[in-house]
Amino acid sequence: RTSARRTTEFRSLWHHGGMPSTLDLSECLQRIARAHPRQIFLRTPEGRECTYQDLAEQVARFGAALTQLGVLAGDRVLVQVEKSVELVLLYAACLAIGAVFVPINTANTAAEMTHFLQDARPRLVVLDPAKMAAIEAIARAAGVAHIETLSDAGSGSLIDLVRRTKSSGTHIEHAPEALAAIVYTSGTTGKPKGAMLSRANLASNAWALAELWRFTARDVVL
Repeated sequence: RTSARRTTEFRSLWHHGGMPSTLDLSECLQRIARAHPRQIFLRTPEGRECTYQDLAEQVARFGAALTQLGVLAGDRVLVQVEKSVELVLLYAACLAIGAVFVPINTANTAAEMTHFLQDARPRLVVLDPAKMAAIEAIARAAGVAHIETLSDAGSGSLIDLVRRTKSSGTHIEHAPEALAAIVYTSGTTGKPKGAMLSRANLASNAWALAELWRFTARDVVL
């Protein structure tokens, strides 16, 4: 009985405003922001807090900045940066505009980046400022249109662009089968291979984990 009650409570949070039939993560986050704008979405060890309303507003601005760089639905955004709040916002913004998020392990060297760049063919690459000098020439040679920086402290050329960009407030709908992310394998038996995940794949994974781990609106995930 307890399990069923906790699952129902989580579904209540997930269903704010009515659960979309496509189980689209971006749409769900927007609905939660409208229904519970002041609820905390993320809190850092340093005490920085981001509400669901903050999330919605920042994702819209990040999305507008990506669009200004010419990133369209289906374009790949390859990212090799350390974890930060801004990285989460960038990921959510890619989902919002339909861009394909391609995270790369920060342990991969500049030499190894050649394979990822040639295979993923990103329109935009976002790098840690410390790696810009080593990777910029490789990215340019691979035909990357734009290269921006993002540090773990939340600074960099991408953030400068976001601050100068106004959100258009345009809502974009995406098909469940549309590609949402490419996640590369470790490459222990050969070159890393990109696992292609659709929007429906990501939403299904999130829903399955929430059901199995019995998340509720009162839970905190570390």
